[in-house]
Amino acid sequence: GGRRRVGRPAVLDQLSFQSPAAAGVASTLATPVLGSVALFALAHFRGDTQLITENLGYSTKGEFRYGETVTGGVYDADRLGAPEPLFRQLTSKLPLVYSFEIASLGREPIENVTGSYRLLGIVTHKNGWKRTIELRPTMLFAGPRFEAPATIDLDEIQALVDQVQDLTGVLSDVYTLRIVAEVQVTGDVGGQVATYERQQPIEFRMTPLQLQFEPRSSQLEQIEPSTITRTVPVARMLSIPLTGLSVPYARLPEFATAGLALALLGLAVMGAASWLVAREGEDAVIRLRYGALLLDVGDRDIDPTGAALDVLTFEDLARVAERDALMVLHRAFAPPPPPPAGPEPLPIFHRFVVAGDEAAEQSWRGMTEQESAEVEQARRGLTAGQIFGEEPAPELWHEYFVLARDAAYRYSTVPREIGESEAVDDGPLEEAVE
Repeated sequence: GGRRRVGRPAVLDQLSFQSPAAAGVASTLATPVLGSVALFALAHFRGDTQLITENLGYSTKGEFRYGETVTGGVYDADRLGAPEPLFRQLTSKLPLVYSFEIASLGREPIENVTGSYRLLGIVTHKNGWKRTIELRPTMLFAGPRFEAPATIDLDEIQALVDQVQDLTGVLSDVYTLRIVAEVQVTGDVGGQVATYERQQPIEFRMTPLQLQFEPRSSQLEQIEPSTITRTVPVARMLSIPLTGLSVPYARLPEFATAGLALALLGLAVMGAASWLVAREGEDAVIRLRYGALLLDVGDRDIDPTGAALDVLTFEDLARVAERDALMVLHRAFAPPPPPPAGPEPLPIFHRFVVAGDEAAEQSWRGMTEQESAEVEQARRGLTAGQIFGEEPAPELWHEYFVLARDAAYRYSTVPREIGESEAVDDGPLEEAVE
């Protein structure tokens, strides 16, 4: 024990739980654990889908066209067309066509279109009188478009007006003829029902000599875009800050599992590293954890002034060294040779000492002839195989000293029955540290 195993990377020592860096490594491993827990919670409580409202657009178009071939050179190419007036001395009939179409404005087509329509003629006077004539009765249609032709017979309308004048005695030469298309239609857009219901009028000023188109109160063409909404499930996405990337919530458990696996792998590596360090003994743990405080003095003996106070743990010795800003002197020495009858030599121990002043340091740096002879005698306790590396060397004994201002403190791995003094209880040590 006390020797670092050859071939083991130094980084494994830093990854062990005994290393001063263990807290930092554990904190680093806690990051993927906490992240994984958060990802699991998000995926569980929020779900991998969400409902959004989507607008579906469609458009309707209604158009009136009227015209008639009229000879006599009054109209261009002898063709009457909107918005030209109709001269009643040339013709008394006005053919017209109303066309309608509904279409989707998005990627979703409009389907299952059905509806109804009718065409009305409404004769009115400025005094408020009106009379409705059904030019085309209610008709059903299926499909996204239809056309509705009709013919206005001005002679019939004039006969109606003359009859009213005869009955009422109220005479007038100016009336209004209003043509109205009434349309009702339904269809499916993206699984949602679209309903349309509109009236589209055109208006004429009727006198005994002409039928004049009124553009201000007419809609020859009417285009109306409309929208309906629907709620659809979509994949919930998690945006990653500063990257512009998004991850589906459905994949969060995968990332969470990977994070936990990474953390478990890290803990396994730390556990293996800790086991490798621990199997080499307490001295390897002390060197790893308190290496910055240690000052190796080889196998030289340290003779502090007065009896050294034995502490129960190295942590107590480190507290004394840190209190007085001292180094811990570490001595590794061979144990005494085994008794002649014993087949195995005794193990080697190490001793660590903290020097507080120059005089104290000089006192242990020198080695007397007697001490040198004792070391040589201990070395001769090794077998030939141990000297030449053919057999494992015996374990060293370790002693750690702090030569503090008030006293010398020692922590030793030498077996208690071999040690030079008994450990002091916690009371005096605590008072000394304080």
